[in-house]
Amino acid sequence: MACGGDGTVHEVTNGMMYREDGIRLPIAIIPNGSGNDMGNSIGVTSTEQALDYICSRTVAKFDLMRAIADVEQGAEVPMDWAHMRYFNNSTSFGLPPKIAIHAKPFKACCGTGAYKIAAIKLGVTCNAEPDKFKVTVDGREGEAIETTMLFCTNSKWLGFMVLNPFALTNDGMLDVCWLKNRDEFGLGGIGRMLKAGADGGLQVY
Repeated sequence: MACGGDGTVHEVTNGMMYREDGIRLPIAIIPNGSGNDMGNSIGVTSTEQALDYICSRTVAKFDLMRAIADVEQGAEVPMDWAHMRYFNNSTSFGLPPKIAIHAKPFKACCGTGAYKIAAIKLGVTCNAEPDKFKVTVDGREGEAIETTMLFCTNSKWLGFMVLNPFALTNDGMLDVCWLKNRDEFGLGGIGRMLKAGADGGLQVY
């Protein structure tokens, strides 16, 4: 049972996937964190709802993705917990991880609002500059991407926004999407992103 936010669910999931005996058990989620993307993704938005599902023994499949952590070359990676991490919901590059880091001091007092505060802070301090990425799919290199946000996800939610409304949590497919319009970079773009989140979601393709 994972009672907490997305970080707690992440740690419990990796603990399960790296069990030495190889046993896989259902993981119950009670959303009690500042973001709760995972809970939102499966329609569990409150403690009461979570307990109803647990007591009724409701189980659903959920795709997992695996990412290399803290190494430069994939050929170097040993298949262990320290170097290969599973993620349930999404992994992000560019602005979203920066927002997550800057949100930490505000989580205790502001909950989900901590991410909005961090986003505004990054925009004001001009730390929302685009990053450059090179995407390779099945050995084929695509064009270089310059963006402030790139996501690998199997869920529609990221923070307080719906970013990919067509993502499914158990279709066996990984969705990759990024913010392409250069007008969305910088403080003005962050402002529009926050408004879109408040209005129901920012769609990224």
